[in-house]
Amino acid sequence: MGDEKYFDQDAELAHRAKEGDRDAFGTLVEKYQGAMYSYALHFFRNPTRAEDVAQETFLRAFRFLHTYDPRRRFSTWLYTVARNLCIDRHRENVRNDHLDVETLHPRHLVGVQNQKSPLENLEDREDRGAPTSAARAATSSTVTCSSWPRRRPATRSIFHRRAPTRSAPSTASTTLPSC
Repeated sequence: MGDEKYFDQDAELAHRAKEGDRDAFGTLVEKYQGAMYSYALHFFRNPTRAEDVAQETFLRAFRFLHTYDPRRRFSTWLYTVARNLCIDRHRENVRNDHLDVETLHPRHLVGVQNQKSPLENLEDREDRGAPTSAARAATSSTVTCSSWPRRRPATRSIFHRRAPTRSAPSTASTTLPSC
């Protein structure tokens, strides 16, 4: 193993830590603890969470030191560990984020208190005169013309203008189907 080439001094310290030298890993922790804290603080904007993530980064780094390639920069690998941990923690926070109904103001619960079941909503619509499926079927059979003119959008943005056509306008007239 004496012929292995290390990228830098950190790679050599990481190799020694992988072999069991705790002082070598302690040196790496001292060197990068400020950078890992700053990285996590930038990500979360919470000092307590940043401290936890920085500490967990070094725990994961020690646990997975066997995956580090000494021909690469140690700092890049350590930042990758920190980034993945930050993303994992962020996903956990999003997944576990939920509202406590007891702490919400009552005005935010307007729609929640009086919700009806889908069946009750359907019955209410039918009571108000909404067309039922039988009424829709009867209405559709009385309409004999199946080619209704298409409606054009009321407004168009200047960004959604149709590109000008390059061909000459056709002289053929279009006829609408008769009803």
